[in-house]
Amino acid sequence: MISAERFCAELDARGVGLVTGVPCGWLQGPLALLARQPGRYVPAANEGAALAIAAGAELAGQRSAVLIQNSGFGNLINPLTSLIDTFAVPVVIFMTLRGWPRPEDDEPQHSLTGPTTEPLLSQLGIGHQVLAPGDDGLAQAWEAADRARAERRPYAVLVPRGRIGRVEKPQSDNDPSGEGYDRGQAIEDLVPWLRGSAVFATTGRTSRELFTRADSPAHFYMLGSMGHALALGLGAAISRPDRRIVVLDGDGALVMHLGTALTVGAQAPANLIHIVLDNRIYDSTGGQPVPGPADWRSLGHAAGYRGVHLASSPAGVARAMATATDEPGPRLVVLRVTRSGRRPTRHPLAALGAGDLAARFHTALEGAAAGSRSRPGEPEVSMVSRPLPHDPTTPATPDPDTLRGEVLQTVAELLADEGRPVEVHDDDVLADLALDSIALMFVLTHFERRYDVAFDNDTLRPDRYVTVGDLAAFVAEQVSARG
Repeated sequence: MISAERFCAELDARGVGLVTGVPCGWLQGPLALLARQPGRYVPAANEGAALAIAAGAELAGQRSAVLIQNSGFGNLINPLTSLIDTFAVPVVIFMTLRGWPRPEDDEPQHSLTGPTTEPLLSQLGIGHQVLAPGDDGLAQAWEAADRARAERRPYAVLVPRGRIGRVEKPQSDNDPSGEGYDRGQAIEDLVPWLRGSAVFATTGRTSRELFTRADSPAHFYMLGSMGHALALGLGAAISRPDRRIVVLDGDGALVMHLGTALTVGAQAPANLIHIVLDNRIYDSTGGQPVPGPADWRSLGHAAGYRGVHLASSPAGVARAMATATDEPGPRLVVLRVTRSGRRPTRHPLAALGAGDLAARFHTALEGAAAGSRSRPGEPEVSMVSRPLPHDPTTPATPDPDTLRGEVLQTVAELLADEGRPVEVHDDDVLADLALDSIALMFVLTHFERRYDVAFDNDTLRPDRYVTVGDLAAFVAEQVSARG
């Protein structure tokens, strides 16, 4: 095995100043070491962008290298053939060989790219070799890359699994591993709001976590095709205006093909809700930073979404989703989350083949009744304005004092989500906190769902409560009466 330290030392010895790419877990070691050198590694939105960044550095006189995985080879081909080859820019590319030598030993989305990576490079006339083990193998690869450079040609070094070592990665400011809103919990809190919708879940742990917590025939779990969940959802939303379509996305995946958000804004499908789990890292490849940070509110409005909703707590999810499911879209809901404390244990393809999963989803959409209600000037959309209250995991009823404390915490979280972090007390006046009947609905909906109760519509009268304590007392009384 080649140590990560040795790999990076060879970059230095060969005069490589700028390194860019898209993460792969098989390159975790070098990426972690490079990240400790400010400005040395540039995270790119996608593989094609990485190659163009490296080409720009080369044209400006600085030797560069690209670190990617072959699952993104498709993104690479356009600049590789029309920029790198056409203008004779000698970039060196380190590309991991997912799905090789035995495609069945890797994820199913790599079954085609694994055995075809080398033939494609040969067909394109790009010099390449599989990285041999040990320091001698690394030296041989660089000697070949240097010969290609002398001829103004790019060169690809293909990296098998386990060929380059890993390193311990210290927690950084961009690594949301500490306290906060757990991503898995956020997905669990979303589940009641997804019922009755067709859902496209992005590749990686998001798909697996949704499948583990709440599988449904109307859920499409992506494998690969990173960054294209939103495009899938847009096509479905345009084709089925009678169904609500939800896209469960990741920040890194969305950044990879951010332009689709502009297409969503231009098409403006009223039945589309786009949820982004923003943990600021590529979690499944080792926690590398996502390009950013992004001002999602500004981006969403600039792209043309009809509404942008930010949340970082269960109460914030309830508020955001209550609005998103009750108002015409497209709606962007961004959840600021941390890395999940527990890893998903089930894979969608453990129970279903990829073809069967697609067929099941197609059947679910074809056979679903609209059951919709319409708004003037908007297509009929299957709407669930509030989540279904029944949940088999409903917790036991706590004592009234605990319930009152939960209400105060929920109100505080709601205010924090609005950028107003304050301590909340029993005697705080709701009007002084700017909590109107809409805000009250979000709080009450949260407790209806959590404890499987239904509050009377009269509870939304703004004059029914004066203080936060009044609201807490009412919730405690209603939930305790559940028995």
